[in-house]
Amino acid sequence: MKLMRDMVLFVLAQTFNTTTITIQGQTIDFSIEWDIVTFKDLILKDTGVDIDLFPDVKNLYQETLRKNINLGQLDIESLGRGNYIDHLYKKMCRPKLVKPTFLIKHPIDLSPLARANDLNPALSDRFQLVVNGAEIINAYSELVDPLEQRRRLEAQAHLKSNGDLEAMEMDEDYLTAMEYGMPPISGWGFGIERLLMVLTDSDTIKDCVLFPLTKKI
Repeated sequence: MKLMRDMVLFVLAQTFNTTTITIQGQTIDFSIEWDIVTFKDLILKDTGVDIDLFPDVKNLYQETLRKNINLGQLDIESLGRGNYIDHLYKKMCRPKLVKPTFLIKHPIDLSPLARANDLNPALSDRFQLVVNGAEIINAYSELVDPLEQRRRLEAQAHLKSNGDLEAMEMDEDYLTAMEYGMPPISGWGFGIERLLMVLTDSDTIKDCVLFPLTKKI
């Protein structure tokens, strides 16, 4: 997380000769210390729902109804808890994250390929950088236990077969490779176009992707 912050500040200084950017009329100084918030605390602050108290998706759904939270047309019978929490976060929380914010301690339901935390297996060792509602960076310690990975993928495949379109499919090739032995690793993804969209205050990411500029008309 420190490396990512240093890198973004370096890019800003080299490209714009400043660490202050105007986003949707709001001036943001990236050099000020970035917020670090847990997934649970963010949702609790914005919705009043403590997701840790509702391990079942149907009970969580009923709690959001009691809080008068409308997430649109969702099929609760087929949707997994992780994807329902993701909908809750994207609708109620993410749009409010304007200044650079590190989001940490994601529920393991949201991270089927991530290693569980040593002290709390319900959480993953993961972080995201969110700026102006855009997820710029996603990183986590990856799961390398083939038995646990199979269990999680089977659960995902079951959700998918029941209609959860965002659930993952079974990947036997990946599991076979993992069974041969995989060293501890971490995953890291950086959305360059997403960062560019934020820094240039663009309305859409399509304005920041190179290939439309080179595509023949």
